[in-house]
Amino acid sequence: MTDKDLYVNLFASNNADIEMGGRSVRIAQETNYPWEGKVTMIIDPEKADRFTVRVRIPGWARNEAIPGRLYSFGSQSDEKHTLLVNGVPTDAKTENGYAVITRKWQAGDRIELDIPMPVRTVLADERVKEDTDKYAVQRGPLVFCAEWPDNTEGQVLGLVIDENPEFTATFRPDMLNGTEIITTKARMASRNLDGTVSLGDYRDLTLIPYFLWNNRGPGEMKVWLPFKETSARPAPAPTIAHTSKVTGSLQNRALASVTDQLEPANSNDHTWPYYHWWPNNNRWEWVRFDFTKPETVSKVKVYWFDDGPSGGCRIPDAWEIEYLSGGTWRKVQSEAPLAVTRDAWNIAEIEPVKTTAIRINVKLNKDFSSGIHEVIIE
Repeated sequence: MTDKDLYVNLFASNNADIEMGGRSVRIAQETNYPWEGKVTMIIDPEKADRFTVRVRIPGWARNEAIPGRLYSFGSQSDEKHTLLVNGVPTDAKTENGYAVITRKWQAGDRIELDIPMPVRTVLADERVKEDTDKYAVQRGPLVFCAEWPDNTEGQVLGLVIDENPEFTATFRPDMLNGTEIITTKARMASRNLDGTVSLGDYRDLTLIPYFLWNNRGPGEMKVWLPFKETSARPAPAPTIAHTSKVTGSLQNRALASVTDQLEPANSNDHTWPYYHWWPNNNRWEWVRFDFTKPETVSKVKVYWFDDGPSGGCRIPDAWEIEYLSGGTWRKVQSEAPLAVTRDAWNIAEIEPVKTTAIRINVKLNKDFSSGIHEVIIE
């Protein structure tokens, strides 16, 4: 606000009494924003006077996802906002993102802004590798996300959406105290035993505003939706390790990460979840895999977590493998000593054993803890 300018930055039903340049002005807003783009502003100066009202036209209404080029809309929208003063269209010019209306205002004058809200896709700059072949979904000022309670089997991390899908926006008064939702179709990506990825049948996909997630308990959520299976996080293949019951000397939910089949780029990769024993050190720890049926095992592969030089975990000093035989744990016979290597798979070729369980024992360094990204049992 200045002596001659009244700025309208936010849209929400409200009343305000403002002193500007020695004049008193009351302004009222009526709107259902952000669900709808219609905003009515009633200008009530204490006495008729000439001044300027500057109404913000959001960047998203001008085909600008954000200032700069980090994010952009997938396509340009031809739908334009309209601005009326007392029911008459105005040719107000736009300066620095504001529609500028200068006139002699009288009590009861009305400004009516109507901003179309099509569903848009948002793409990241190609240098943002994590968002390659993915987009976010936006309607009006709100970015939407997929959350577990609204989607099949609570799984959203492996969903793949079409590159140019059809979206439907609907207001649901019975959901999350009233919210707009967006629906479309998607397919679940699943990893096969040979390492390839397959897409399942189309299923309904429901998106909610991002600001409303995490109000219905813990579970999966995703904002950036892949439109190619190569960028998806596929559901794991039914391998020996993944179908096992996994337990550890430090029992917590992170144990599930050692069989999620998400290979790290290096030992200090924090992209995916990992399991660790921090702050423990200078002792033996273990991870156990109980199979669904007897299996013949001849190879075990481990990718260690190591967040050096600044973190508290390093690759372990040593590790060994045991198998369950007649209720007793026995050490496997390996073709060579078990190497401990950073930033690579540590592979143990062992004498084949038929068993119902494998245990990996890990000797922590005297000064540091350790952890595991992933385990493969063959």
